[in-house]
Amino acid sequence: MAEKAKPRRARKRTAEGSTRSTNGRLAAVKSSDRCLTADQIVEVEQEWGWFPYLPRGLVTLLVGGVGVGKSTFLAAVVAHLTGGRQLETDTQTNPTTVLVYSPEENLATITRPRLRAAGAVLKRVAFGDVREDGSPAPRLGLPADLNRLNRLVQEHRCGAVVFDPVTSYLAQGIDPKDSLGVRAILDGLAEIAQQRHAMVILTVHYRKGREGNPLDWVAGSGAWTQVPRVVIALGTDPDRPTQHVLTNPKNSLRGPQPSRLFALEVDRDMPRFVIGNPTGLVADDLTGSMQEPAERGAMADAVSFLKDRLDLDEQPVKELQRVAEESCIARMTLRRAKERLGITSHHCGTGTSRFLVWRKPESGWPS
Repeated sequence: MAEKAKPRRARKRTAEGSTRSTNGRLAAVKSSDRCLTADQIVEVEQEWGWFPYLPRGLVTLLVGGVGVGKSTFLAAVVAHLTGGRQLETDTQTNPTTVLVYSPEENLATITRPRLRAAGAVLKRVAFGDVREDGSPAPRLGLPADLNRLNRLVQEHRCGAVVFDPVTSYLAQGIDPKDSLGVRAILDGLAEIAQQRHAMVILTVHYRKGREGNPLDWVAGSGAWTQVPRVVIALGTDPDRPTQHVLTNPKNSLRGPQPSRLFALEVDRDMPRFVIGNPTGLVADDLTGSMQEPAERGAMADAVSFLKDRLDLDEQPVKELQRVAEESCIARMTLRRAKERLGITSHHCGTGTSRFLVWRKPESGWPS
């Protein structure tokens, strides 16, 4: 008698297009997706609006405190782009239109005179907040209005877009501390930069209490510094406040570049940015200049307090904190002053009598 044929196991189709039997074993793979291999990619040389700080087709972040020349630097960038020149070498390039968003300054009394002093070709500077007839344009809200921005960049054939600051153009409900919302904005701006082969230059505000790595100075989400491929920080030498410094704490394309001195020369009552020689100062050295006057005063008080208390002998930390609070010095400010002075921590005593002390650095106080 013929043996009955065994019934076939039922098979299920997975979401990836693989055929999988009910017992879980992979039976077959059918997929139309094919990955691009490295040999199929055509290498393209990176182009720059200012080598090696302002890459075309990418996002650059500019940070700088009050009075360090941030707006003057941006005016110089706009001037050289609209005039078809490299910022430092004056090498000839193709002139381009720059789309500017800057709600914090008066266009007629401040922005236009600053651009004129910098030598910008004014007919190639477009203001995103103003219509052609001079009436206010609807405020851009990111990321909701990314398509509108893309159309403007295309219509004006812009080679660069400047947001000073970009946080003034967040759509309602977007929190600058929310990484997902910030990334949606930055990814959208990066896509526009790549699609239009344009530079996107953003400025953001600092948080209070800036110390250490300058990439941590930016207020809000860490995405503000993580997504841009280049970060430029402007400041002054804390020991010589009249000495302006441009630093490059992040450069994913070329590696961090040497810092440069720069001057703010006055031309018909308006400052003009002039790049200078390399300097050994790095972004971390500019911390003091990035603080507001009140912050600098509090830091100076904490530094003087610690020098006075620890100059002759080590002191228990709890006692230092108690006396500092009586002198209206916050613990966070005291801790930052400790780091700046190079004060070291040590444990004394044993068991339940063990306590922590701060000690003057063996090499003496920093000059």
